[in-house]
Amino acid sequence: MMLIFFMSGCHSKTDIGEITVAGTRINKKQYKTHEQFIQIAYIDLFNKTIEPQRLSSTKHIFDSQGDDDMSYKLFVRKLINDASAYIPADSIVKSGPEKFTDQSYLRFFGRHPNGYEMKILVDATSKDKSISAGKIYYILMTTEEYRMF
Repeated sequence: MMLIFFMSGCHSKTDIGEITVAGTRINKKQYKTHEQFIQIAYIDLFNKTIEPQRLSSTKHIFDSQGDDDMSYKLFVRKLINDASAYIPADSIVKSGPEKFTDQSYLRFFGRHPNGYEMKILVDATSKDKSISAGKIYYILMTTEEYRMF
């Protein structure tokens, strides 16, 4: 017996408009150590260096876990949930999503977002009321790019 699968009408078209994507030259080749990641993330969210005692006590998050990915996510979540972390008000994000996106990329990656990155985050922050600045910061800070120099 021979089965033939025939699919017709399975084409879908989504009009998202034209996006110009400039090549992003990311020459990051080295991962940050756990200590470097902690220090840089702390500076990015608190605009000051981490105290040596806090750095020492924070390193246990990475030292006690076998899963680096989970450690990064737990650490970033802990920082973002800290009341003294500098995270813009959601009203700022919603009123100027392009500016927020650009400033966030400069803050975390040291570069401007390309056209695709800009469109994705602007659309997300404009259309989804549940997306906050903290959620965007979490997404950016848990990327592979943020873990690298």
